[in-house]
Amino acid sequence: MTTQLQNIINQIEAGQFKEAYNALKMMRKDPTLSEEIVEVVEIASIEIGVTEKRLHVEPQGGFYAKSAVLRLRDALGDPDAAERLKVLKEQMNLIIDAQVNCRN
Repeated sequence: MTTQLQNIINQIEAGQFKEAYNALKMMRKDPTLSEEIVEVVEIASIEIGVTEKRLHVEPQGGFYAKSAVLRLRDALGDPDAAERLKVLKEQMNLIIDAQVNCRN
């Protein structure tokens, strides 16, 4: 499982979103994985699915790809990943708030 997750992270970082999405889809069906890992994989697959749909807007992947990578790194035991994911989400919320305030 560790190798699979690392390979998926590498695919995402290389911009191979379709391959990463397909690998995540396969992992979701693996009956040997814990419920916690399956949940992480499901969320990451949604994020990569959104990334793939938004490639015309963000060719490098953007927020959702970064979020998926940090989520998977956290599942692999990276001690800083959860905090970096939290900071990334806070930054995105600030950006959204600023965009809304500019329109008002």
